[in-house]
Amino acid sequence: MPTPSAKAFRQQILKPAEGVFLFHARAIERLIEEELGAEVRGVPIPDLPYYVMPREAFLYGLETENAEALSVIEGLRLPSYVVLLPSPTSQAVGEGAFDRLRHDYWARSFEAEVARAWQNAREDNDDAERFGAAALRGLIGDHAFAEVRDVLDHDDLTLPIWGDDLVTRTFAALVVRLRYFAPGARGFYFPAIEVWPEIDAWLAASGLDLPEPGQDGRLPLLLVKSRPGGSELPAGAPLLPTALPFGASDPDLAIAVADAAQVWPHQAPTSAEPCTDGEAADGVHVLDTELPPSLERHYLAALHRGSRVRRRKGWLTRLRDDLGNGLRRLLARLLFLPGLDDIGFAPAPGKAMRWHGLGLALFEHAVGCAQGEDFDGRFAADLGFLAGARRLAQRMSRPARCAPAAVAMGIAGREREGDGHLADP
Repeated sequence: MPTPSAKAFRQQILKPAEGVFLFHARAIERLIEEELGAEVRGVPIPDLPYYVMPREAFLYGLETENAEALSVIEGLRLPSYVVLLPSPTSQAVGEGAFDRLRHDYWARSFEAEVARAWQNAREDNDDAERFGAAALRGLIGDHAFAEVRDVLDHDDLTLPIWGDDLVTRTFAALVVRLRYFAPGARGFYFPAIEVWPEIDAWLAASGLDLPEPGQDGRLPLLLVKSRPGGSELPAGAPLLPTALPFGASDPDLAIAVADAAQVWPHQAPTSAEPCTDGEAADGVHVLDTELPPSLERHYLAALHRGSRVRRRKGWLTRLRDDLGNGLRRLLARLLFLPGLDDIGFAPAPGKAMRWHGLGLALFEHAVGCAQGEDFDGRFAADLGFLAGARRLAQRMSRPARCAPAAVAMGIAGREREGDGHLADP
């Protein structure tokens, strides 16, 4: 089969008769500036994944942006709002890359369709009081609403000048997208929200079609409408860090965990998955009976060294460290890539301690980076480095596939501290 072309991609994504258009990102930026005028003067416009624009503003902006396209589009019966999607920055090469790109644009198109449907419903029903920002704020609380605005702004999903109602529309569209493309993940996007069943009921009452997600469930009408030919939702739910307390109230999380267990039955266990019939203190699951006795001591020594409080190094010292140890850390990352043992290239515990020495150095580096991020108040990055250290410890602990008990509990304790800092208002 020939490599799919840019023309094939546009044919599947571009739907002019339905008001869905592909434009260069800079062209979308100019159309937004034309629509909003003085409001965005001097305001940076991020690379939005989609933009919902009133039909009249779109046609007016095309007069100066692309008069030739306007002559064609004017003959269409466009809906009240059109969807503008940025064209891909590079052409997908090969079937796999084409499928991933098409899947990404399906998710974008679906999210944009939800936002457009939300906007139309609010205007048609004149029910902003029930489904506007004030209603969402009353449902989730002021702290969670502030988190929503911060997350959407950080992820370049909103314009800095947008009011709370447009932020609410963007939140609704993203939550619905996550529900079907990454079920169970929304609680990790917005950890301050603890009322997901109430949010689902609120979204359904707004008029959105929200069947329960699942491998055999019915798809929402807008999801079917926006689907490019040949695209399918992922067979398995995403693997989530379920040991973290976020999203505990999300009913989709249990479905996602059950689906993931069916699709990934041999996946290396996470910190929330039992590795044995027993369970250690603090809910940390461990299995270290198959590990070499000396390996646990090496882990603990590396954990201790990485956790030490160090003076901040000067730039010359950091440069020497990067030159001296950077190559070793890169080699360790390659040696302990996930899945490498499945094709017979990973070292066996106790038989290649030189390789494990590289892994332990990388483990120590990850713990040290987590310590530094914690001191600087970047607790999300702290948790990210700790998660990387745990995964590395699990991959080095073959055949058990679980970190030694003392190491797992040490990492879990530091994660709880980071979670506590993140939860503080």
